[in-house]
Amino acid sequence: MVVLSVLIGFCNAVILMRRSKVSWQTIALTCMLTIMCTMVCSCMASVSITEDGISFSFSGLGAGVGMIIGIFISTLIFNEKNDHIITSFIVSAPLMYGIAKIGCFMAGCCHGKEYFGPLAVTYHNKYEGTYFPIQIVESVVYILIFVISLLLTLKMKNKIHVIAVIFAIILPVRFITEYFRYYNEGTLISKDQIIVLIAAAITAILVIIRYIIFKRVPVREDSVSE
Repeated sequence: MVVLSVLIGFCNAVILMRRSKVSWQTIALTCMLTIMCTMVCSCMASVSITEDGISFSFSGLGAGVGMIIGIFISTLIFNEKNDHIITSFIVSAPLMYGIAKIGCFMAGCCHGKEYFGPLAVTYHNKYEGTYFPIQIVESVVYILIFVISLLLTLKMKNKIHVIAVIFAIILPVRFITEYFRYYNEGTLISKDQIIVLIAAAITAILVIIRYIIFKRVPVREDSVSE
């Protein structure tokens, strides 16, 4: 499901880029670089050293940061319809996360707190008891965010505003849903919530830097031509 989420998300990004008339060469090279950064950062964010050796899994936050880094580098290299390329991937991110959470639900990882109410979940593995179905809740919410993001990018001409709105929705949702996970017991801010804040800061810095660079490049070109 994690691999499928990445493939579907990138296919959606390709469709949006082609709709914006980005060249096939730029699309192919951007996807290659971005998917490598996404997978590498996703694995590196969850690496741990145990008595049995080095173990790792897939981290949604790591994947998000890796995708932003890949897009950032790609726009610096190719500099073709940068706003549209960035928006295409940012819009696809909630879709990827929503589908990946179905895999988390199937595996039982990232499960919710102990819960005995309606829709309580029982896992047929090492976890005993019933839990809040946070993975399914996240899956539904993030796919809904994807639909809203898609409508915004189709309706709004200013893509920077679209990106700002998407992040303004995603980050609070990601922060709040952490309170429903099993490992968030009696703490005001968990480790993963701190990681969310760090990821938000990194993303904001990269977007601001890219926006500044994008604004300055046309000025230099105009001055040279004059």
